[in-house]
Amino acid sequence: MTQAFGKVHDHDDNDDGKAIAKPPRLFYGWVVLVICILCKVFKCQGQNNFMAYTVPHLLEEFGLSHSELGAIFTVATVSAGFVQPHMGKAFDRYKGRRCMVAAQLALAFTLLNFAAWRKPSWRPFLYVQAVLLFFFLRALALGACETFPNATVQQWFVTRRGEAMAVLNTATGLCHAALAPVVYHLVGDYSWRTCFVAGACANLVLAPLSLLVVRGSPECMGLLPDGDVVPDCLETDVGNAKKKGGGSEGQLVGKAVQEVEEDRGGAGWLGGHDPAIIPCLVFGFVWGVVFGGCDFYMVEIIEDVGGLEGGVNVPQHIFMPLSFFVGLVTPPVSIVMGRFGENPAVLCGFLSLCALMISASNILLTVCTTPLLGLLYGTVRGFVGGIAQPMLSSGLAYAAMGVGRDRIGSVLGLNQLMTLCGTGLGPMVYGTYRDVAGTYRGSLVMTAIPPFMLSVFFGCKAVRSVLSARGLAVAAGAPAEDEEEEAACVATEGGTVKPLRFIVEIARVQPAVLGAAEGSAIAAALGDDDDEDCAEDSPTAAKTPKKSR
Repeated sequence: MTQAFGKVHDHDDNDDGKAIAKPPRLFYGWVVLVICILCKVFKCQGQNNFMAYTVPHLLEEFGLSHSELGAIFTVATVSAGFVQPHMGKAFDRYKGRRCMVAAQLALAFTLLNFAAWRKPSWRPFLYVQAVLLFFFLRALALGACETFPNATVQQWFVTRRGEAMAVLNTATGLCHAALAPVVYHLVGDYSWRTCFVAGACANLVLAPLSLLVVRGSPECMGLLPDGDVVPDCLETDVGNAKKKGGGSEGQLVGKAVQEVEEDRGGAGWLGGHDPAIIPCLVFGFVWGVVFGGCDFYMVEIIEDVGGLEGGVNVPQHIFMPLSFFVGLVTPPVSIVMGRFGENPAVLCGFLSLCALMISASNILLTVCTTPLLGLLYGTVRGFVGGIAQPMLSSGLAYAAMGVGRDRIGSVLGLNQLMTLCGTGLGPMVYGTYRDVAGTYRGSLVMTAIPPFMLSVFFGCKAVRSVLSARGLAVAAGAPAEDEEEEAACVATEGGTVKPLRFIVEIARVQPAVLGAAEGSAIAAALGDDDDEDCAEDSPTAAKTPKKSR
């Protein structure tokens, strides 16, 4: 019988008396996903859009100028960025359970120390304290507590990665939209210290819950990604490997998939990683510079352009619609990327549109003088976040480029390095320009140029990809629909079922060989020399020549 969270594979009998593998009723990955959502929600005190409420109080209480606070913030955030690759590698080694718990405890300790911070009499010591506190706050809130939940979800979902990321980012965005006025009133009615203590308490409660619930991967529980079951054509190979003492079915197939992913070159750029991903890293840096500076000084920017006099309320007219539209846009973008992201035209098209909206939002902010314009700006920003977050921060763009589950942590660490360097540099750029010129308008126009250039770059790549694909289709001829449909399934003795996503992911470059080649590869990775079972059971085996690993 099927249990609540299921084993790798339970059975029912069909009319012929043969066993048919059934998935569990409730996949445990969805439970892990809930904890990942909470982890991303309660690290909000370290985000720029929430820190915007505390910046005016920090400037007044500690007697800092805009350029001083901007420089402190830049040094701390950029330094925090350089530890992100190491955090990503730590995730690849220790997985989500240990990493998330450690990050939540460290963030709680940092928030408590931030709340207890008092102005020292010696000015240089004030700078040292500020850099250290911001370093840990940014490294944990925008680094570890962003990378670890995103990477954990990618361990549990492959076929449904897009849907899972949609749930993760949508729920996080909606929760942040609800928390924005709460944090605003906590800071205004009580103090920013009270707000930080509340955040520390939330993380202290969440840490033991993560320890009890989160598991690093489905294989360590004898499960498979997405709650899938082992296709019948692989059962013989798994059974033989189990007799050799190799572990549970989930662990064996997961190990095989990891080996095949490595053989396919799914990991490897910049110290092992593909240089083709560099434009995405540059995009993350530019995105961080623009919105890192805007969010950090948002209240003062709105005041500078005359928005406060015109009735613009920053949390209600900007940050609430921003979070709402992030939650609204994220699901369709995540689903489309999960299903069609390997198409370069889709990937580059999304990035081109996102970069263009970043540039437009900066220009719009220079004239944000009425509540209606504030709502429009927040809406555009929400669309930007709804595209950029799932693609870059959540790693869907990198997964579409072939980064496997075994390396996703280090890749997201590099992404956070570039994003944090950008968010650290942004406040210094905007603050220094404000001190020199007395206004933010020039810095807003200046920082609108790089994203516009990126929009043109990715737009050209998308068009070139479409034209190349059409040329190849005309030259080679499109495959028949019935052949595509037949190649998209794997046969079992009881009928046909959709293939495991990790098999699809491994063979997506050559989807026509889903029937035979991936079965042979996994059988070989399991250590079984006889890979004929999968080939004989597959409906595509007769049509597709076998290929070696």
